Amino acid sequence: MKYLATCVVMALLGCTCALPRYMDNFTPEQINAELRSLFGYANEDAVVGAKGIDDSLAIILDEFRTSLQNGFPAYGIPPLDPLFLEHGNIRIDSTTADLRGSFDNVTINKISAYFINNVHMDVLRMKVTFDLFFDSIDTFGDRYDIDGVLAVLPIYGTGPFQFSLLNVSLTGEVKMGLVNGSVQVLDMPVDLNFPAVFVSISILNRNT
Repeated sequence: MKYLATCVVMALLGCTCALPRYMDNFTPEQINAELRSLFGYANEDAVVGAKGIDDSLAIILDEFRTSLQNGFPAYGIPPLDPLFLEHGNIRIDSTTADLRGSFDNVTINKISAYFINNVHMDVLRMKVTFDLFFDSIDTFGDRYDIDGVLAVLPIYGTGPFQFSLLNVSLTGEVKMGLVNGSVQVLDMPVDLNFPAVFVSISILNRNT
């Protein structure tokens, strides 16, 4: 789920933004204009007022859906919703689980289908907090292969799979700092909650 949080950071800050060094001395109008210019929205009027900064961030985050769906051709980044993962490895080693495995040809849908409950920028503390909600995030895979132990139970199998995270809440904050005149992300604690999950897997013989 760090991918989702990374998308949020890209939308809010661009991860490494060349903002002026003394941003805390900017007026709300100047900060709004600077934020929008960083994401290519300089031709639109900045939102001003008591909540102007937060409103601008919400607009940027809302418009970022299109970028997720279309990708970033200038940087050679393909569309990210749906997100396609050709291959990945699974390795879980804890006091309750020892699992090894892999997955192939995985598609993750609805990453851009979020609702913005809240986004707030504390300019003086250089911190952005966010609260997003997803009705569901759907994942489909051609094949998984896993083997190991969960608690005292042997876990093994291979085959196609799908699962959906339902009513997903993604909250967190982005802590920033000035490094060589640029704003960079220093820390990004994230909390992901989903009260329900739908899982469908097929168990096939490994020789299949």
